[in-house]
Amino acid sequence: MKTFIVSSLVVGGLALSNFASAQVTKEGAGYRFKAKYAKGQVLKYDMTIKSSGKDVPANAGTMSMPFSLTVKDFKNGIATIRYQGEMMGQKVDQTIKMDQYGKVVGGQAMSSINATFPNRALKVGESWKMDIPMNSPMAAGMKLNGTYKFVGLKSVGGKQVAHIGVNLAGAGGPGGMKITGKGAIYVLVADGHMSSATVDQNMVMSSGQKPMTLKMNVSIKRK
Repeated sequence: MKTFIVSSLVVGGLALSNFASAQVTKEGAGYRFKAKYAKGQVLKYDMTIKSSGKDVPANAGTMSMPFSLTVKDFKNGIATIRYQGEMMGQKVDQTIKMDQYGKVVGGQAMSSINATFPNRALKVGESWKMDIPMNSPMAAGMKLNGTYKFVGLKSVGGKQVAHIGVNLAGAGGPGGMKITGKGAIYVLVADGHMSSATVDQNMVMSSGQKPMTLKMNVSIKRK
């Protein structure tokens, strides 16, 4: 059960991190991803976490975790954002500050798995890496690394989106947990905000007499 709780906190951070919204504009041979905020802006999402494996509690196979993000203020390139949602049946209400490239610069997210964009134009096929801080007490001591790739532009449901591939790898924290993950984030070109995302994660906790394993699929869709 502890494995499931910790894992849910880890993947739950995707909800907040993917508000690394970016206005996708052509610049030279590439595209610049830069946040576009406005005071009073509200984004609403549905997040579903599906878990499988012998260590998953019988009543915890699927979790629905809706959330909203409200821009309370935007000054000097920094947005003050209020996150409201649920985590493990508990209401969550947090305020953070985020710059125009998706980096959290004030406050603490549950887990900062931020798809932070470089301050430069990205060519199709280009990758970048970043270290990901884990602010949840239940994931304290864990080091998580992300590798992101601008796969390109495509049409989904009649709308143009930017496809960002993501690979995650981490270790440490409670019970010597190890995480690997792979997925995709889709950003609407028209307004620069996440349209959807899906990530598959494999987690192993090595403490105890034998390792505990867990597979999780995280799906986020904009309402």
